[in-house]
Amino acid sequence: PAGGGGPGWIRTGITIPGDEWTHVAWRNTGSGPENIELLVNGEPSFLGSGVGAPSGLMNIAIRHNGVEGYEGLIDDVRLYAVALNDDQIQGLLEGGPAEDTLKLDVNASGDDLVLTWMSRPGLLYRVRSDEDLQPEPASWPVFDDNEDLEATPPLNTLTIPRPAASGAYFVVEEYFPPPVSVFSDDFESGQGDWTIGSDGGDGTAWEFGLPVVVGPAPPVASTACVGTNLSSDYALNANVWLLSPVIDLTTAAGATLHFRQFKDIEEGFDFGSLRVLDADNGDAELVVLLDAESGVTLDWEEEKISLPEVALGRNVKIEFRLQSDDVQNFAGWYIDDVEMTVP
Repeated sequence: PAGGGGPGWIRTGITIPGDEWTHVAWRNTGSGPENIELLVNGEPSFLGSGVGAPSGLMNIAIRHNGVEGYEGLIDDVRLYAVALNDDQIQGLLEGGPAEDTLKLDVNASGDDLVLTWMSRPGLLYRVRSDEDLQPEPASWPVFDDNEDLEATPPLNTLTIPRPAASGAYFVVEEYFPPPVSVFSDDFESGQGDWTIGSDGGDGTAWEFGLPVVVGPAPPVASTACVGTNLSSDYALNANVWLLSPVIDLTTAAGATLHFRQFKDIEEGFDFGSLRVLDADNGDAELVVLLDAESGVTLDWEEEKISLPEVALGRNVKIEFRLQSDDVQNFAGWYIDDVEMTVP
């Protein structure tokens, strides 16, 4: 660990075995003469004093002993704003999620209790309470209907009446709200606000309706879709795009794109791609979700893709694009039931 602009290495003398994964947790309690602790596979392995920046900027690094190099891998790195206790570290060792370690502060204020916890945009919170620590906290009753509490980052504060029981325990639970659709189109009304175009040769276009002659049977309970040439194979040297209307993800903490597809695309030579574009920056590319869709599906397939963080917090468009070479042509790419949900 290093704080205040300069490195401050701590030599622990701990040897990590080779050729196997090892869980390492470093904890800075921020107080006392021995405020640095290292746990290896959940077991306390080093205790001492060292540098840190609990109220400022900090870097964390690992280096060799200055004598010989080594090869290795690091994965699943997490940093918490509070010092985790032994049980929380054991939970991480056993594969528990970060949400299991949400810290709740409880303070008395007259006849009330004031609950405070760190919160994140777009998430919901639920307060549970019980007089007994033995049941799993996830099974404790919700206290006084305090659930579906919206985040007020960086901190949520809730004032509640002090329970009548002589002793009570509280936990706060963090969760994503149920998915809400922010955009959907089944193409039953035709093109709508979608735009289409071509950057390649003639003879191929995205069309709205039902496939005839080539392509798939209509999706279940559907009378329309969008596809590349509904009555013929796509042409050689095609480069056609299908662009959605603007989709508002400015307040989204997470988003998922759903759609149905049928593809009959020359494998390895012709490709379909799916991109997310920045609608407020000249449709600049943000991320490629699918880069090389090709081959043949036997029927319509449902696709579900979580958008990466770079596509969140902004207005976006999604672009489907088919590109072909100058050798063979196939039936093409067909899309239906496009929907964006948040979170």
